[in-house]
Amino acid sequence: MTVDPSKFEREANGFIKKGSGGRIAGTRNKLSHAFLADALESWAKNGKAALEITFREKPDVYFRVMAKLIPRELILSDGGKIDTISEDDLDAALSKILEERKRLAQEEIQYAS
Repeated sequence: MTVDPSKFEREANGFIKKGSGGRIAGTRNKLSHAFLADALESWAKNGKAALEITFREKPDVYFRVMAKLIPRELILSDGGKIDTISEDDLDAALSKILEERKRLAQEEIQYAS
């Protein structure tokens, strides 16, 4: 269904007057709720297995997601504060982790032969 925005009543500042058109109230919340419910169901079925597969097959993706879950600002138990972590710092840390993982895998191959 196409809606012609020129038909909406507008305030002096150009905003659409409340009740004159636009998205039906609550639509966005219903969509968000439905999406999160589906995501939760998917996580319950596949979450741990998906993480393990991602760790093995795409460790860079795995660590990037894990790093994004960590708050940018951490409050320490002693009340101190760690400065905001930049994207460059996260990328550098990820690179070091991947290099170490490669090195450990090569060591395993050497010991196995």
